[in-house]
Amino acid sequence: MKADLHDKRALGRVEAWVSIIGNVVLFAAKYLLGLRAQSIALQADAFHTLSDVGTSAVVLFGSHTMALPPDAEHPYGHGRWEQISTLVIAVLLALVGFNFIGAAYDKFVNFAPVRFSWPVFGVFALSVIAKEAMARYAVYLGKRADSPMIIADAWHHRSDAIASALVLLPLFFPRSRWVDPVFGFLVALLIIWVAVSLFRESSSRLLGNSLSPDEVGEIERVVRHVPGVKSLHRVECHDYVAQRVLTIHVEVDRTLSVEDSHQIEEAVERQVEKALGYQTVIVHVEPQPEVSEGS
Repeated sequence: MKADLHDKRALGRVEAWVSIIGNVVLFAAKYLLGLRAQSIALQADAFHTLSDVGTSAVVLFGSHTMALPPDAEHPYGHGRWEQISTLVIAVLLALVGFNFIGAAYDKFVNFAPVRFSWPVFGVFALSVIAKEAMARYAVYLGKRADSPMIIADAWHHRSDAIASALVLLPLFFPRSRWVDPVFGFLVALLIIWVAVSLFRESSSRLLGNSLSPDEVGEIERVVRHVPGVKSLHRVECHDYVAQRVLTIHVEVDRTLSVEDSHQIEEAVERQVEKALGYQTVIVHVEPQPEVSEGS
């Protein structure tokens, strides 16, 4: 069963606050150790971790706004803020991917051997574990909430875990010029691909997806069992996340009175709402075309 808007809001808030607190703690640990060890790489990675607070803030804002009740300007609610927030996070994720490409190129051009340090290794290893754990937790909550916005934030955590892992990589191959840049470039392509996929999925839903053949078939099955319906020839759905508005065009006997046609219309609305769970069903009743004697 899909989560309703209030469940989405609650799960989104949990994920956002866990992310914000976790990122701030990791930032403080990395930055303080970076200052103590005079490690520019560790300090830079600390600010990369802190930047993830921004995407979690987007999740927090989106979770709050999407669950606002309908008003005079938005009669179908504010549920599409989830898609808008996902688009913002996808763009930020793509920027992370392009930043990885730049960093990989810079490391290849300005190669310098790396000296092993246990404190640095320990902090980065802990960061990889912590950020991947946060990513998996976000994926878990995102699936429970059926929320692409939370899934998108999970990939920001994962990108940070990968970034920390890439910092560790040269410690095991201190004299290799190509290992770190090549892995960084491949990871960047993966992150950009995920960002594009999230962007396409959310923008497609925001623009309005058509119903699948299976969904149309289920609607036809329910409608054709309503007494008085001769045929169904058009089905449209407007998905506002807060509610899905279904429009159905049915044909009835052209000799029926307006009152009888209206009763069939109401019967179709009740059956579809009851059987398929649509919040709003609008039925247009049309007279069945007159069949000519020669046909």
